[in-house]
Amino acid sequence: MNADFLICEFNQLDQAIQPFIIWFAVIKGIMSNGFRIYFTFEKITLMQYRLICLLAISVCLFSCNKIPNHAKYIPKDAQLVGCIDMNKMGKKLIWNALTGSELFAEMQKNMKNEDTKMAMKDISNIGLDQNSSIYFYINGKKAQEGSTCLVVGMKDAEKFESFIKKTYPDLVFEKGQGYTNALIENSILAAWNKEVALFYPLIQSNNNGMMNFSMNNLSAIQSQLKENFSRSKANSILSNDHFKTLQNNGHDMSIWMNYEELYNQNADPSSNPFIKQEYFKEAGLATGLDFEKGKVNAVMDYYMGAEMATIYKKFEPQSIDLSMAEKLPSDDIAVLFGYNLNPQLLQEYLKKFGLDGLLNMGLGLAGTSMDNISSTFKGDMIFALSDMKINETDSSQTSQNLTSAPDMNMTLAMTIKDQQGLEKLLGIGVKNKILIKKGNGYSLPDSNQKSGFLYDKKYMVYSSDAMMANRFIEGKSNSNKSYPSSVWKHFSSSPMIFFMNIKKVLQVVKTEPQNQEETEFINQARNFFTYMEMYGGKIKNNAVHVEGGLFLTNEKENALIQLLDLGMKAKKLNDNKQIETNQVDSLLVQ
Repeated sequence: MNADFLICEFNQLDQAIQPFIIWFAVIKGIMSNGFRIYFTFEKITLMQYRLICLLAISVCLFSCNKIPNHAKYIPKDAQLVGCIDMNKMGKKLIWNALTGSELFAEMQKNMKNEDTKMAMKDISNIGLDQNSSIYFYINGKKAQEGSTCLVVGMKDAEKFESFIKKTYPDLVFEKGQGYTNALIENSILAAWNKEVALFYPLIQSNNNGMMNFSMNNLSAIQSQLKENFSRSKANSILSNDHFKTLQNNGHDMSIWMNYEELYNQNADPSSNPFIKQEYFKEAGLATGLDFEKGKVNAVMDYYMGAEMATIYKKFEPQSIDLSMAEKLPSDDIAVLFGYNLNPQLLQEYLKKFGLDGLLNMGLGLAGTSMDNISSTFKGDMIFALSDMKINETDSSQTSQNLTSAPDMNMTLAMTIKDQQGLEKLLGIGVKNKILIKKGNGYSLPDSNQKSGFLYDKKYMVYSSDAMMANRFIEGKSNSNKSYPSSVWKHFSSSPMIFFMNIKKVLQVVKTEPQNQEETEFINQARNFFTYMEMYGGKIKNNAVHVEGGLFLTNEKENALIQLLDLGMKAKKLNDNKQIETNQVDSLLVQ
């Protein structure tokens, strides 16, 4: 490799990277309309220029989401792992807004130690890393002891130890191999080194006959500390590619649920011989949440076991037939759920589980089979709740429950592949007294007189009001205006759709508040949300991908701050009611 070749290569690098440098400077705020920096050979030397190129690339790389080292202290077999990206939330000023809010003051009101208050505001004040991810994980077996741990990056171990000693002067520190631990107030075992602090809450449940479960047996956790602090990446959660993908996506908060370990640690194969361990190999659910002004964005990726994924990809659901949603006989849709499920996909899963024989045996006794059902329907289905109104006939129960369910219409529709096949199935339903023939339609034996089934060549529809079913078949409706335009756009390319007009639902739930405080809270809650949507179901990066959002009325403030504030008000309301209850009980005792 000669000098001319190197010079040529460097010149090509200069030309290739210069637009990137300018773009990078723009997004970092270096450029503005009145001030621009140009990187050219005329203004700086070749060596300076290359140094700037290298620096820019380095900054970009390190600005990307990097999983912190302390994540390796999470065990490989953790069933659930949660993460809060403090760095990302800090950049959005969420933490600053939270620590300056009334909510934060309420959280601190019972704290007498000023150092502890400062630690809540910025954990770097006590030596922990404020600008890194905080994790928690849970492990456990059904009806047995489990373990949970809070995992926080360490910035200054000496500062952390000084805080602990100052706050708890009589606390005894125990030194282990590469770590130190201490039992705080007999309720939390803290263990740390120069890289991480692990906090194990010692939780004991009350044995009330229904649940006998505890978290973090002290002696068991202490015996595992050596292993926990010497854990290699290969034996940690960092060996899970799905978890790493979730972390590298860089969400404000994320949750990883490991279905494989949930099955391995809790399943009893003898109780369900049809479900096998290999079905859950590398299966899990990755969820990411991002909090913006007025909304919460959610992304979910469901990773199937290899065998299940092969079947799903072979019969992957297609975009749902939205003509059914357009035909819904109402322009006041409060809840809509739809799904496209290839009937062959269901059949293949039943075969895989070894349940197809049993099912066909039962259907055969009724006069049909799974093949007949699969050949009758295309696989599109929608379910809708509409025309909600306050229930005025159920006031006798509201004094105890504070709420009563609203009146509403319910509609269920499905696409048909074979009309004659459907008529045979309906006939079997009548013969077995599952359905009642009523004119041109059908009804359920125990349903109200208004409900009914109807069908034509394309659709079968059931509604709690037969007139609504008739309007659906006749096509005398258009429900598009029930949804925001963005929601309808998302629905148009998705096998699975879900929409809820939360504001509408809450407005029609009848309540009878007991005092002014409850009245104010209920009014705030009713106007707090607007709607929720979820959509997806197709394969993306080897996972079933779903996206969605929760939308709030106030679009000027971050959603997390608003949600925490509402939650705190609900807690204060509940605490006040509990105080009143205790006062009444004490008077009765006297």
